[in-house]
Amino acid sequence: MLSLWPHPDREDRAAPQLLMEAARNVGASFLGHQTSQVGREELQADVVRRGPLARYSYPSVPGHPARVVLERPEGVYVFWPSVQEGWRIHRRPAPDRPVACVQLCASNYRWKTALTESGTLELSAYRRSDHHLARKFWVDREHNLITRVESFDTGGQLASSWSLDKLKFSQDIPLSLFDPPSTTRAAVEMEHPQPAASLEQAAARVKFTPVMPNWLPDGYQLVEVWTETVQSLPSVRLVYSDGLETFSLLENQHADQAPLSNGVAHTRQLEIHKWTDGRLDYTLLGSDGNPAPRELARAFIEGGNSAPARGVLPIWQRGWTRLGSLF
Repeated sequence: MLSLWPHPDREDRAAPQLLMEAARNVGASFLGHQTSQVGREELQADVVRRGPLARYSYPSVPGHPARVVLERPEGVYVFWPSVQEGWRIHRRPAPDRPVACVQLCASNYRWKTALTESGTLELSAYRRSDHHLARKFWVDREHNLITRVESFDTGGQLASSWSLDKLKFSQDIPLSLFDPPSTTRAAVEMEHPQPAASLEQAAARVKFTPVMPNWLPDGYQLVEVWTETVQSLPSVRLVYSDGLETFSLLENQHADQAPLSNGVAHTRQLEIHKWTDGRLDYTLLGSDGNPAPRELARAFIEGGNSAPARGVLPIWQRGWTRLGSLF
């Protein structure tokens, strides 16, 4: 059963600002437990957080490597210290442009707020396009911390969720728990991502002209432009958001030795599309279950870089590859 917007004439316009303030709060330090669920798959983790650093370990899953997360303005870095590997994702919409995010949240979603019996603030976001519930957030008001998130698909079914409980706040969490911090710092500094004020500035840095989509999924706007080096190649990253959902499009000149191939892969929470037009290589990264990146990739692959045809997936999208449970 679909959950529709319950108050056609009333909405809480302050909710997007409240949510953004909580999402940008990386000052809390605590120990706790996290439960994440995607479809029928559930994963339990012990969490230790010290400001922008967090460590997730999985004692109930033998062999599952612990991961360290570092939040920076340009994105979220995820590292697996045991295997000395890491990568960067854009998990939050426009992390360094909260005003744009609040405006997008307000223009694309209607908001309802409520207080639970325990005093937790509950924020519900309904899509303006179809009035259906899209996301629910629970915020611990005392610590201004998001403790639970539920995401719903277009059919109104719960698609994914994560929650924090058994929280113990402390300012005495040692940095040694996030060992090796030197590896983390080295990996972050290797990329040297830099914000660009415009596409023209980005193009001047990387010495090629990035391709802009002629069509975007409803509600999405370009909110950030970054230049960086990925596998020794100068690259441009375009970040799009509708206020709640975010995806990024990475572009770099096609390497001569790289095969001309297209494909899509999944992790526990991410969907990654890769393709090339022979001049540039593209990597489109978004949250698993969000159809917007898939639609944009389809528009590029079909060759017109315009609104994609409905109902037929390109052949390369029919055999998806599962990369394993990284999150």
